[in-house]
Amino acid sequence: MGYTENRSPIFLSTTNPCLDFFFHVVPSTRKSDKEGCYTAALWLHEHHPKTLACNVGSFAAFGYFKDLPEILYRILEGPGVRREAKKVRNSERIKARKSKRMKRAAKLYILPPS
Repeated sequence: MGYTENRSPIFLSTTNPCLDFFFHVVPSTRKSDKEGCYTAALWLHEHHPKTLACNVGSFAAFGYFKDLPEILYRILEGPGVRREAKKVRNSERIKARKSKRMKRAAKLYILPPS
């Protein structure tokens, strides 16, 4: 048993050598790597679907409940579905801002009737 910087207790080993190795090899940003996790799950689904099915319990135990529907969504809709949706949202936001600026500018520069 060890302690974090905040004096919270932590286990120094998971008793699973593979998991311990992965934990020490992956650079820590102190944040979860959700995209990496989803990419790995999609790769497993494509190359070893039974292995993914056998590890669903681990996803449920170590992740959030919403991870399982997210993985299923990406399996059904494709791995880039979230990236594409974000592009659409960003372009809509940019269009809305531009439209708002144009309307504001039009109010300021209304020409008198001729």
